[in-house]
Amino acid sequence: MAGVEWIYGRDGALTAMEAGERWWSGCSLPFQAAQYMLREADLSAPVICFLDPAHAAQVRVALDRMARPQALVALVPGLRALRVMLACDDFAAEISEHRLWFAWGNEWAGELDRLFADNPGLPTPVQFVRPISSDTSAADAMVQPAQKVFADHNARRAAIVRSTREAWRPEKLRQICVVAPSHFRLWDDAGNALNETLSAAPSGDGVTVVRYDPDDPACASPAALAAVAAECGAILTPNTGRGDLPEVVHQEMPWVTWVTTGRIPPFQKAGPRDGLLVTDPALRETAIGAGWLAKRVTVAGWPTVARATVCDTAASPSSAPFLAIIADTRSLEAPKSVMEYSSHGLLWNAIGEELQSDPFALGASIEAFLSERMKRARVADEGFSRALFIDALIVPAFQQGLLRTLLGEKLPVRCFGAGWERIESFESNAQGPVLSRQDLARIANSATALIHAWPTPYSHPIDALGRRVVRAHGRRRGAFIADVKAALSGAIVSSTPTVATLTRSAVLRAIVPAGLSRAV
Repeated sequence: MAGVEWIYGRDGALTAMEAGERWWSGCSLPFQAAQYMLREADLSAPVICFLDPAHAAQVRVALDRMARPQALVALVPGLRALRVMLACDDFAAEISEHRLWFAWGNEWAGELDRLFADNPGLPTPVQFVRPISSDTSAADAMVQPAQKVFADHNARRAAIVRSTREAWRPEKLRQICVVAPSHFRLWDDAGNALNETLSAAPSGDGVTVVRYDPDDPACASPAALAAVAAECGAILTPNTGRGDLPEVVHQEMPWVTWVTTGRIPPFQKAGPRDGLLVTDPALRETAIGAGWLAKRVTVAGWPTVARATVCDTAASPSSAPFLAIIADTRSLEAPKSVMEYSSHGLLWNAIGEELQSDPFALGASIEAFLSERMKRARVADEGFSRALFIDALIVPAFQQGLLRTLLGEKLPVRCFGAGWERIESFESNAQGPVLSRQDLARIANSATALIHAWPTPYSHPIDALGRRVVRAHGRRRGAFIADVKAALSGAIVSSTPTVATLTRSAVLRAIVPAGLSRAV
């Protein structure tokens, strides 16, 4: 490109030198500068709008900090700046995966409008990001025009969703829309299990499975889901109900939720033909107690296809027996929102210390344990986040306490998952994150026994891995250690619940009684 000389910056990042020996964007350390500028940026939204990035390194740092299903829309007002940006980094993978989009030039607002008009499945951004700099006036001036574009498209899409939804009519069950995210998340892969079960089963019932992948940013908007669902006779989702995605599909369309966690979709927001598939008999009782009719709730545990996938994966057996804890963990440091209340902060620290020292103090019920500790600390329910305490404190503290217990018994245990390596006392046991289904299969096959490291009694996907599983929840310490030692010696120890598994026919039976005729 005329007027620039390509050169590596002092931090090794490819950049350019302009006439007069001026570094492009005035920086000889573009990557290090980008890391500093974006160090406190909130990058949590599904789609983020990046205002006036000055260098490819800034886009790269943002993308690397974002999860794979997230997308970035970069507004680059200078065409020359865009050319330099695309020359300084290879964004081909992110562009092909629909994770990176550009609107550029003096008429960038018009380009942005066309971008969302041509890609109605791409959600509009709900978050802006800009690098820290001494002058943000150019980026600030882009906010209002961009917001207008987003608002206009949101209004148009809402109208499209409404007309698409209302045009749907009940018909014979010829197609099922299965919401199945493609991105692997450790122990949150129910959508993939649903899709594999329904797609791998022999056909002959006349029903076609249509997969909707919300992890593809190009088709993650409500308008995209409404368009796919409108061509189907029913929708099947993992752990989300109609109330989580209101007014996307017709009220008469059967919506069946496969519940694999303790959260039951509220019956009050269900449609007249909605139903539940649950992985555990206890969840069925919970659902009925929450208002769901018994005939609408069917037990369907983790499918045998998951077990077959793991057992068929080639793996070399370990030369020495070991226990595997397979779970992501996190620091137990209290977040700022908790520390704003001194009593909440004291309770947080007390629970963390107790469970790390004795995870079996949790007992059989998380809710009962938390309520009792709140009572002791004189903490009221008002303004108190139980979900935060359970998800960010009790669960990881319980898991870390189990590891400390096993290490105290001098037992061979390895930890697989993100976060363990950041805890000093567990560094030697940490084996790194589990990044794929193949990783999970390899780990499960190589371990002598698996530790069920969750403080809940429900069926868990770890039970479908075809390995010895030792549970700690609701047990006494001595009994747990005895079972662990037996499992290490080769004895068959399993407290895995035996339930009917998810099958294609089970899904169809859950849909058809709701009033939709099957295909003939």
